[in-house]
Amino acid sequence: MMEFTYEGIVRQGFGFYNPNHAAALFCALQPFLWEAILRGKSRSVRIAAVALSLLLFAGLVLTFSRTGILVLALEGALFCVLHRIWNWKWIAGIAVSAAVVLTLSGLAGRFQWDGAASNRPMIWRAGLSLAAANPVCGVGLGNSGALASAFLLPEGVVCRTLVNSHLTLLAEFGLLTGFFWMMWIGYALLNGIRKKAAWIAFLGLTLSACSASIFDGGVLFDFRDFGHLSALNFGLSWALLLLYIGLGVWLCSGRFRWKTAGIAGGVSLVLCLCVFGFRNERTPTVEKGFVVRSGHSMPLALYDDAWNLKTILPFLKDGYRLPVRSWQNRKSAPPGAYQTVWLFGECAHFAAQFPDAELIFVSPPENFPLPKNTLKVFLKRFRESHSQGKEVEYY
Repeated sequence: MMEFTYEGIVRQGFGFYNPNHAAALFCALQPFLWEAILRGKSRSVRIAAVALSLLLFAGLVLTFSRTGILVLALEGALFCVLHRIWNWKWIAGIAVSAAVVLTLSGLAGRFQWDGAASNRPMIWRAGLSLAAANPVCGVGLGNSGALASAFLLPEGVVCRTLVNSHLTLLAEFGLLTGFFWMMWIGYALLNGIRKKAAWIAFLGLTLSACSASIFDGGVLFDFRDFGHLSALNFGLSWALLLLYIGLGVWLCSGRFRWKTAGIAGGVSLVLCLCVFGFRNERTPTVEKGFVVRSGHSMPLALYDDAWNLKTILPFLKDGYRLPVRSWQNRKSAPPGAYQTVWLFGECAHFAAQFPDAELIFVSPPENFPLPKNTLKVFLKRFRESHSQGKEVEYY
């Protein structure tokens, strides 16, 4: 499992795989502790709340999350405004103390324009393009990062999600789902502002989700492998999502306000319509888990775990039908009649299921018996050719 580091310092995730997710949780808990400090009925409750708040702040610092610090600062400002706290000496003292801690810990040095920051706008733009090209059903759960990396991002920029939970949901599940998701968030924020601590926590989580995939569907709905991460991360991820949903439901509770819902729905609709301004010709269209690009020929391409969309695309010069994910562990080939089929790596074993198609093999297994309907074979330059009389090219 990869560790998140900054200048050789390991960023702590406290059970989460990604430290930014831990930071989001710590920020969401702070407003309730501040409420206890302000309105606690006993001195012991207030002292315990102060201690827990300081402990969570120390944990936040250890995550080295820039977004977390910015969200916490915003939450603190909103808390003061909503509770009409204007003791400037206390506010200045807390701000200076926090700045000293950030400087001594080295976290202040992270507030600069680096690759992690500069890549985000490119990834977000790619996500908006995916949503625009696939407005009805989206690109499918867990597929947005791979598609953006292969088709829309420059060489060297690779992402698993769109580094924005709201945008990832929009791109993977379509604009209708995105519309109701954003409308729900808008209604909760407009309706529940009187529930101050919950409102601030919900807003903080909403903003955290804009800068990190704190709600990662590829992990949350992988009940067998937990997204190939730890069971602890899986449990904490669900706890964070349930906290967010619970806060939103609480803020929405009470008498339903049609005017508020109309405003939230109108804003959500405008945001969804704005998505269509980001479509471009390089954006892939996904149909039932397959990338479909129209062309003079529409071959099917199947690949194993050693290949990915990025490495396969150079072979496919025209149109194609290409699965978003590896086909290696499938038992049968996808149905349909194809004039040409590309088989990469171990997927050569599906050859018998295409007796009427012209087959093109790329790096098939050693000593694989090429069928009569083989059109061409591509091999790596250092591999010995066992072409069995078939045309061979090297790559």
